[in-house]
Order: sequence, then structure tokens, then C-alpha cells
Amino acid sequence: MVSCAELIQKLGEFKSNKASEFKLAPIEKWMIEKLGVRRLPNPTGSMVRYQHPSIGRLRGSSIFGIHRQHRGKREIVSRRDFRTYLCPRLEDIIQFMIQEGECEK
Repeated sequence: MVSCAELIQKLGEFKSNKASEFKLAPIEKWMIEKLGVRRLPNPTGSMVRYQHPSIGRLRGSSIFGIHRQHRGKREIVSRRDFRTYLCPRLEDIIQFMIQEGECEK
């Protein structure tokens, strides 16, 4: 079981980063390993879609996503897209985990 404080701290580190673009890989790895988010298959396009059951309870749909860009072989997301589309969903997931006791206090 992960620590609630650790989850909040790590999200805060991602949010406070002043870079204009972020590598998607470390953010996605943290989301999958620590939050239990699942990356959905994406047949075409630049949208990366994820799923987590708690989002469905809070917002009506368990699916959320973000626009990715390619820089060579790396997937990049803009700071604006990260803060606008991904952060609120991650905050909701962490809040849900705290309420449901899925992380240690």
C-alpha cells in the first residue's frame, strides 16, 4: 500500500515543474504503478486515453485523456495540457484513494 502523503508530494513535484513540456513516460509510469490507472489502447491519433474506476464515480465517465506530441521516440505533453486535463483527474483519484482507505495516511 502506498502512502497518501507520498502520492500528494509526487503530484506536487509534477505540478511545480516549470518546464514547458514534460516527458510522458515517468508520469505515466507513476500513474500506472501507484494510482492503478490503466492506459487504454489507442488505434490512431495523438490522444492518450486512461481509465480509472473512481473517475467514473466522480465525473460520470471512467475514461480521461491527454494530447501527446512526439519528439523523436519520446512522447511529450505540454505543461498547459498536463495542468488542465491530467492534474484534476489525478487529484480526484488521490482524493478517492484517501476516502476509500486505499493508501496509508
